[in-house]
Amino acid sequence: MNDNKLIGGISGLYTKAHNKHIGGRVYRGGSGSVSGEAEDLFALWLDGVLKARGVLIWVNPTIIFEKRVKTSATGRERKDYFKPDICVVEGEEGTEKTVRLLFELKMDLSRLGDFGAYAKKRGGIVRGLHRERAHCRVCSVTYDLSFEKGLQWIYAVFSPEYCRKDRMEKFKKKFGPSFFVLGNGHPNDDPASFKPDPGAFEALKTKILSSI
Repeated sequence: MNDNKLIGGISGLYTKAHNKHIGGRVYRGGSGSVSGEAEDLFALWLDGVLKARGVLIWVNPTIIFEKRVKTSATGRERKDYFKPDICVVEGEEGTEKTVRLLFELKMDLSRLGDFGAYAKKRGGIVRGLHRERAHCRVCSVTYDLSFEKGLQWIYAVFSPEYCRKDRMEKFKKKFGPSFFVLGNGHPNDDPASFKPDPGAFEALKTKILSSI
């Protein structure tokens, strides 16, 4: 899948979501969510970028850590976990894998209040992951996981819309090496005007290939 097909596919998801007639006498009151299908499309695009690499790409996996943490509500201990949108793992045949790259996908930043604080907190989590062990069950197989030292968590935002221009520029400057805005326009406003940003896509591909 190339850049144009990815952006075109996301536009198609919005067009489909805006059609509230499900069938017969059944109608949806509001537009359906496109986030899960958008993750699938991005993962297929990523698979093409990494076609020469011996990796697996997991969409929205639940990664469970071996360490236990206390819950704030009850004080009871439980195993900690997190669910990245996209996870790239590497390893020989078998169930021992190393997490090499994480992605968080956002259609836009309209619903994410203080993105700067959010990204900073995530960055702190990632820096300590190389000391952790974890496991993840995918397609009925349980994998034992370790984490690459210097693991990258990349933010891919599809549209710059619904976020003040000065805030967006601030995010680009602060998180530039791991922050990419891939499109122009917004498919929620006009799917036909939602187009890829070629420079951003090329920069993202360079970042991905240099990280694995």
